[in-house]
Formats: sequence, C-alpha cells, structure tokens
Amino acid sequence: MLSIIIPSINRSEFLIRLLKYFYKIECKHLIYIGDSSNLYHFSQTKEAIKLLRYRLKVIQMNHNGLNDWESTISILIQVETKYCVFFPDDNFIVPENMTKCIQFLELNTDYVAAHGIGVTILLKNEGPYGQIKRINYYPQPIIETNTATTRLINYLKSYSVAMFSVFRFFEHISLLK
Repeated sequence: MLSIIIPSINRSEFLIRLLKYFYKIECKHLIYIGDSSNLYHFSQTKEAIKLLRYRLKVIQMNHNGLNDWESTISILIQVETKYCVFFPDDNFIVPENMTKCIQFLELNTDYVAAHGIGVTILLKNEGPYGQIKRINYYPQPIIETNTATTRLINYLKSYSVAMFSVFRFFEHISLLK
C-alpha cells in the first residue's frame, strides 16, 4: 500500500544505517533506493541488502548519472502503490506513523498528503553516527484552504519542504509518464 523512495549518491554508510533501522523495526513497506553512486558505494549497499533481505523488501536501482530528483522521478514512474513517501538517505521516518497518515488519508479523501511531527538532529561530527549536538523542531507545511490556487500561493509564500509526507499517489501516476 506504501512505497518508500530514497535517492542516494555515494553515501552507502547512510543507506546501510537506514536499512538496518528499517530491519530492526520490521518495516513492511516496499523500499525503493534510487542509487546514483559509484561502484564502491553501490556494491556496499547491495551487500547490505542481501543480508537484510529476509525481513525487508528493497529494490535497489542503478541510477548512475542521475541527480536526486531525476532518480526520484525515475522511481515514481514505476511505483504501483496507492501511497508513497520520499526522503533523503540521511533521514528517518517512523513506519507506524506512516500507517497513521494512510489511515487519515483514507478517511479524508480531499487531502493529498499527511505527515507527523518533524525534528532535525545535528551530530557533533560528520557522518552517520556520533553524539547528538542539537535537536530542533522541523516545521512541515499544513495548507488547508478552499481552492487549489490559494493553497499554491500559501505554499509558495513561505519556504517549506513537502518531503517526509505520505502522499496519495497512485491515481496521479499518469502525470509523470
């Protein structure tokens, strides 16, 4: 019912950390990785996927030469689930909360996306592991008005990122093809 889309380039250590997280919490959603990495990083991720394949459903796609948005679009064209979420390889999403977002969207068909609370975590050092330096609230857009024009204008008035939201997707796939 939900596809998780993760673009990545030369950051296998972040992808492997994320996949281990999904493995430990027994994520049941289909995970697409748009991997634009060089051979070393692509192979590192591929080996990790082999080790975790008994509990995760992961499709690693070789997107060498594509940037993150080109990779995401390439995956979206293939997605067949009703809902999807996409985010970079250095982020986390709680699958249980994604399920709650889907339940909300099922009950509220006039909404196209739903999300929970976002936070940013800054480490004291570079890389995927280390001590936490700071945790901050990460605002995500909530736009509720009567017309699409007003929603677009309100969205463009202040910078925000719609990533990290669960989107009602499948019925709009034809727009990408």
